[in-house]
Amino acid sequence: VINFQAETDVIALGAVDERQPDSDFFRLWEVTGSAHNDNYQLVAGRDDVGVGAEKALVVENDLILGIFACDRPINSGPYPWVYMAALNALENWVRSGEPAPEAARMAVTDDQSDFQYDDVGNVVGGLRTPYVDAPAARLSGEINAGLVGCRLSGTTALHDAATMAARYVDRDGYVAAVAEATDVAVEAGYLLPEDAERIKAAAGLQWDALGP
Repeated sequence: VINFQAETDVIALGAVDERQPDSDFFRLWEVTGSAHNDNYQLVAGRDDVGVGAEKALVVENDLILGIFACDRPINSGPYPWVYMAALNALENWVRSGEPAPEAARMAVTDDQSDFQYDDVGNVVGGLRTPYVDAPAARLSGEINAGLVGCRLSGTTALHDAATMAARYVDRDGYVAAVAEATDVAVEAGYLLPEDAERIKAAAGLQWDALGP
């Protein structure tokens, strides 16, 4: 069993109270920077044919299905890419007996009412991807507001050019950081190689959209 949890699920929906340790037959994957619903599930993924880098970009979009407006841009994080890896790991576990990879839990406060956050506002710990280890945005599973579907769709706040430059210096620095974080996630079993290539290819486009 892989219990797959978005950031929204852990605090807002109370899954933190039901955590259990990994075992010979169980894995808990808490995906940092993800939301219960997100831009890929509700918008970008609807016409994704599995090629190209554009679908891996982090974007600010506050419309669900192009018509339902949310108060803040919805989450544009790593959920779909990690979910693909989880399905692959689960099938391999069943077929070969090789257990799925273990993953760290998200860091929470002592009373479990909130997460602990890093210097850009992303959650500490959890299952890591380049979306939070080489971030171009603050990605959250926080409760959003607005019309249908917004509540569980999290938020995205893109970094501005100054933040990108301070963190990565230039385009090459950002592309290298994404590549390194992506390779780490692939090695850990949290991303499929084919999806990793799309994420790496998106890095230059992401910088061009945000960088100085």
